[in-house]
Amino acid sequence: MFSHPFASSSTSFSQKSLTSINGRPQIKFVFRDNLCAIKVLKKGIWELLQDHFGNVWTPLYHSTAEATVATGKKAEVHYEKFPKHVVFDVLKIIGKPLNEIKIDPKWGFKLVEKNGVAHFYTETIFGAKLYTQEMILSAFFKALKLQTVSIANVKFEEIRISTDFELNESQKAIFEKAAEMNFLKIVSFHIENVE
Repeated sequence: MFSHPFASSSTSFSQKSLTSINGRPQIKFVFRDNLCAIKVLKKGIWELLQDHFGNVWTPLYHSTAEATVATGKKAEVHYEKFPKHVVFDVLKIIGKPLNEIKIDPKWGFKLVEKNGVAHFYTETIFGAKLYTQEMILSAFFKALKLQTVSIANVKFEEIRISTDFELNESQKAIFEKAAEMNFLKIVSFHIENVE
């Protein structure tokens, strides 16, 4: 569905085929629009990692419609029946003051200002709850990390972040905190036109 001229997709990965720098595998989490993906450096070429179903891109949806948080396609499906339990359009929100965020009438979640920062207010099966921007982004980082470990069979502590827009310092700080919540360190940020 989506491709990039400098990246190929592959499902056959082994630790030996991944390119390492100073003994560290090179992993990049890619964010664009309302989607995320994983790139790994394999034999000197960045490749988009496919999940077990052959998908490269994962929807940036976060759901609290069940006892455990769901992200990705499952959360996107939850939106149909439980819109007040699902957060999306995260990249349009994080790192911005509430007065600069354009509220979309499709959102079932709400934004609440607390200590000058926008928080996500969603319904859960246990009642309403406030989530920080870092907590929501952290759930996506956790899913991307687990997917990378599962498919590429590699453990890692450092990642690169690639977006299709320039992140401001506030947004970078939120990405860094979300990474830290998953025991990851962001070594660099890149702007990349990924389609």
